[in-house]
Amino acid sequence: MRNPLHQRPALRDALVWALPAIVAGLALRVVLSIYQPYGYWGSDSESYFSFAFRLLNEGAISIPEKRRYIYPIVLLPITILPGSPLKWLILFQHATGLATIVPLAYVVRKVLAGWRWWIVPVTLVYAGMPVFIWFEHELLGEAFFFATFTWAFAAWVAWAGRLERGDRAEAVWWIFLACLALCVLTKPAGRFFWPGLMIGLVFVRSWRFLRWPQWTALGALLVASWTMGQGAQASRLLYTSAFPLTVLDSPLHADLKAEIAVQVTAARERLDYYYLEDREPKRFLSSGYEKGDYPAWQALKARGGDAIYDAMRDLALEAILAHPHLFLYIALQRTVAAMNWTEFDLDRFEPDYYPRKFREQYDDLLSDNGKKAPMLRKLLGLPRDSAVPPYPEVVAILKPAGTEPQAQWMMNYVETVSEPGRFVRDPVENGRPRKLWEMTPTLLGLWLIAGIVAAFFPRHLRHTLGTWLLVAIGYAIGVHLIGTFYARFFAAAWPPLLVALLVPLDLIYRMIKRVVFRS
Repeated sequence: MRNPLHQRPALRDALVWALPAIVAGLALRVVLSIYQPYGYWGSDSESYFSFAFRLLNEGAISIPEKRRYIYPIVLLPITILPGSPLKWLILFQHATGLATIVPLAYVVRKVLAGWRWWIVPVTLVYAGMPVFIWFEHELLGEAFFFATFTWAFAAWVAWAGRLERGDRAEAVWWIFLACLALCVLTKPAGRFFWPGLMIGLVFVRSWRFLRWPQWTALGALLVASWTMGQGAQASRLLYTSAFPLTVLDSPLHADLKAEIAVQVTAARERLDYYYLEDREPKRFLSSGYEKGDYPAWQALKARGGDAIYDAMRDLALEAILAHPHLFLYIALQRTVAAMNWTEFDLDRFEPDYYPRKFREQYDDLLSDNGKKAPMLRKLLGLPRDSAVPPYPEVVAILKPAGTEPQAQWMMNYVETVSEPGRFVRDPVENGRPRKLWEMTPTLLGLWLIAGIVAAFFPRHLRHTLGTWLLVAIGYAIGVHLIGTFYARFFAAAWPPLLVALLVPLDLIYRMIKRVVFRS
């Protein structure tokens, strides 16, 4: 029998040419794991982990409404393993991240003529991006979300490339749909993929190739993706975005508006900088109204249920319908500001970051008469009947002695590679915030824009990379319609954008090659 890789030269080349990036990425992840041997447990980690922990310890099947569906289930086999799940977690997620280099290499191999020149540099950049390295090290859905997005990207490229030939295109479609399902059912933000995907289906004239089973499965996934997330949280985040656009002179919830009129007016006057200053409204809408002179808000909260979140949704929708262009403006502010790699908090890689930040989580897990203490023992890999160690002993577990050289090396690395990743002028420079139109593109940003535009002209690029640039850009803007500007929200868009950076070079390569062959 012939080696299957000989029948799939693109996959074979991707595996071979991805090796340098896999080796380099593995080295970086080993260094981080030496001085942070436990996966990071943050404020959102419990909502993902509780499903697996409660199922194994209480026999209860309950995924928190805030989380759906895939990642909590993925954590189940990790939790079953002996010892600390936080150690197994980083092994699994770093391995997943390294494996994802191959699909990215496959995309470069399939869509770019000069792939031998570009495949190693782009995969090295991807493997070494601090934002990906870090979230592979944290108990959070992001790492799995990023990876499955790239898998779906590569599967689409494989499917689109087979359409005209009819070479097992139907089988590859189901692989694509499975990867897409893993992604969009991991985080609610996956629903923002759909506009770009629908345009891509038009690009490839999908009605010529897809039959009713494929359309039915795609429609079912679309519906399922809109069941994701918590309605209360969505309403609060949506109103946080629309807060400065609140229509103060309408009768809708007039009592609530009267109590926040001053804050709304102040935010509206500084709308050009709202993307930097929205944390105060976010805190107020989270629980800040419970303190101070806000009797109408407090009375609505006291009614219980989702009454207060229904009101937030009403206020948000009214504001958006009144000022849709300004609502989009806020999203664009956040999206552009999140592009620069320097916006990612590199202090996460400091050796004292985890011990310093975990104190609050430690206290929370020991609160409520110790009901969560078994979860803390499990996280640290301690026996069920053992006493929870005091925090200084926990610090010694989280931060092994003698690892300062590795930590310093890693900090030097992430600072060095982040600095060149500036695509626009920094949102804040020397204490001065910038408006959207003042965040002008750098030379690298202009090059990226040229690559994005160029990806829609050659047909083979428009059907593959062009589609996923629409998916990525639509996602980045969509997620910032409801989320504050944050580098990790933007991060999923980077795989197609990294390939777009290569498009101008590849078009030049094609022109030179054509001239050389003609001569």
